[in-house]
Amino acid sequence: MSEWIIRPYRGGDGAAINRSFNRVFGCHRSDEEWEWKFLDRPLGPFIMVAVGPEGEVLAQYAAVPVRLQTPVGVVWAGQVVDVFSLPSVRQGLAAGKAYLQAMALFFARWGNPDHLALLFGFPSQRPLKLGQLLSLIHI
Repeated sequence: MSEWIIRPYRGGDGAAINRSFNRVFGCHRSDEEWEWKFLDRPLGPFIMVAVGPEGEVLAQYAAVPVRLQTPVGVVWAGQVVDVFSLPSVRQGLAAGKAYLQAMALFFARWGNPDHLALLFGFPSQRPLKLGQLLSLIHI
């Protein structure tokens, strides 16, 4: 059994997500800025989290929806942002698994023409490598 559950964002998760984000990236982003970035969107948030037993957000895979003009018309796309995992879930035999599971469930739920027809972004080397591995393994 995992030491976390993977689930979509729920109302009230913002402060816990932002605390973990600030910890991972050494930032001091306010909860108000987090809310502006993720909640003030016409389609709502596209956020998948790994949550520990005490409610701590251990990993996140998220995208901000944007309208994109394509040759076949306008589609909703997702700009992947603020992906992370806490150092504590990057070690041992399950290293990276919380992040990979959050990413896999994000893709399964929202990575389709009915939700986000296209995902784009500029991941750092580790998230890029994990994303490439996801297509090769079953989580």
